[in-house]
Amino acid sequence: MIKDLVKMVDGYISARGLPSIDIELALSDNLFESRLNFSADNQRDHILENKDTIESSNGTVAWPEFIDGKYYIIVSKSYIDRCIREGGVDYLETMYHELQHAFDHKRYLELINSNEFASVPKRHDYDIFTQWTEFNASRWGCLGLWKYAYGEIYTSQCVADHIVNIIFPNSIENWVIGYSSTSDAKQQLYVTMRFLGRLKALKDLYPEIFSNDYVCKIFDTNIWAYNLFIFLDEKNTLDSSFLSFDKLRDILKSNWTFA
Repeated sequence: MIKDLVKMVDGYISARGLPSIDIELALSDNLFESRLNFSADNQRDHILENKDTIESSNGTVAWPEFIDGKYYIIVSKSYIDRCIREGGVDYLETMYHELQHAFDHKRYLELINSNEFASVPKRHDYDIFTQWTEFNASRWGCLGLWKYAYGEIYTSQCVADHIVNIIFPNSIENWVIGYSSTSDAKQQLYVTMRFLGRLKALKDLYPEIFSNDYVCKIFDTNIWAYNLFIFLDEKNTLDSSFLSFDKLRDILKSNWTFA
């Protein structure tokens, strides 16, 4: 199976015209242990601090010590097995999601003129970057599955109806539940950025449906969420958003005090 997944990743990178990167795909029974094993020693403390998050995920990325090292895209074996048993392929979305994180982190290092990862979490704007890349990885995870994995199946009217009328309403419901079920502001922001990434993917696929007017109706009185999406929609590459991280922080401050 790993050979088939590697072939899909190679085809996806080629189709998008993404820059060269040294990656390896790994399937794991324990994401936390695998990330520790594959990551550079000087990242150990950062990984330990995020143990709970890693263990509750379906995938993760192990960073190299230096920018041009090997990036390990790690996906949970048990998650893949569960998807297959249920007749689904959501694990492909996870794979493309984590792959985008790798590209985003490498580009972030280039933008801050750094060659190594160890000191990056201490930067003043790293918290904003991690939120932006969650949006971007969610976006491209969805696009990887819907647009690239199976030959643009999203163009089929049957598939389009299923995505717009079933998958997207479920995404809204999951966002509302995920947001309201916690008082942790950072967790609320995390589920929000993931939802907005899926919304952006749908706007990419079906711009005639997901107009700004339609998006505005989705958020109703949550003006902060609409403003956040509009910013992310317009600044949808790291190069453009990086120059406006202060503006992004201001938008987040309109709903969360920690930003």
